[in-house]
Amino acid sequence: MAVPGPPVSLSAVRAEFGAPAGTPLHAFVRGGAWVPDTAQNAGVPTAPPIRLAQLAGAVKYQPVTATAAPTSVSGSGSGPNPSGFVASNTVTVTGHGGNAAYTYSWSIISGSVTINAPSSASTYFSAQVFNTLDAVARCTVSDGTTSSYVDVPVSLTYTRD
Repeated sequence: MAVPGPPVSLSAVRAEFGAPAGTPLHAFVRGGAWVPDTAQNAGVPTAPPIRLAQLAGAVKYQPVTATAAPTSVSGSGSGPNPSGFVASNTVTVTGHGGNAAYTYSWSIISGSVTINAPSSASTYFSAQVFNTLDAVARCTVSDGTTSSYVDVPVSLTYTRD
């Protein structure tokens, strides 16, 4: 939800952020204990003084973001033909913010590569290359309300025998 208004009541602000009764208005600064420092809360000051009207539309919810570690997949090999060459690295994609019941979905953004892992997995990545040695895979993380993605470059070095 969001803090309704204007007009804005201090009780509505406390309810949105889960603050106990008696929490003073100056405690609701952006980046403080109650109000996350997000784009949706850009109108909320980061330090006192603060007015109730500046909290209209402010939200506790933080949209989902995604990170990958490591940030790329690489490998090397040799043979008569690079088609079908496989490079395996473990990549863990992690969702942040939002509601913690995340779903993960992998797709190919560029290049000819096959991901040899369940499309809903957050961890594990094995790339099988077909006719190209560079590709980009994307993992989209969603919490059912918002989604975010991280791109994972696949770079393989291949030497013909």
